[in-house]
Amino acid sequence: MKAIYWLLAIVLVSCKTTTPGSAGQLIQVEAGPCFGSCPVFKMTINQDRSATYEAIRFNKDQQGTYGATIKEEDFVKLQHLLQQTNYANLQDSFKLPITDMASITLHIPHDGKVKNIYDYGKKGTPQLEVLYQFITDLRTTQDWK
Repeated sequence: MKAIYWLLAIVLVSCKTTTPGSAGQLIQVEAGPCFGSCPVFKMTINQDRSATYEAIRFNKDQQGTYGATIKEEDFVKLQHLLQQTNYANLQDSFKLPITDMASITLHIPHDGKVKNIYDYGKKGTPQLEVLYQFITDLRTTQDWK
């Protein structure tokens, strides 16, 4: 089991990632592992609707890095959901007092800075829960290539 964790750590460290808050970015999302089969992925969505999706583990038949243009109606909904979270005023970390839960980290450029929100258990606020589900669903609702 330790070998699997080391292999995963090496793979994650060696993967090329986009720097959170890069110019033109709307949001960067990192979905972390749990003890079971929770999807592990990274997704970056830019202001021009271009997106990258790195399917790391437990993403149905997807594995590797993909690109897409987010459908306009989904992009508008994503912007709306982001606004609904009031992310700029949220705390930076949410943690459930339970072990082996999945986590999610959001990096959201805002006013020349990056708002980072780490949520262990993915239950930070009701609005964040809706946003997390919407972003997770983007893995299967977009034309990733």
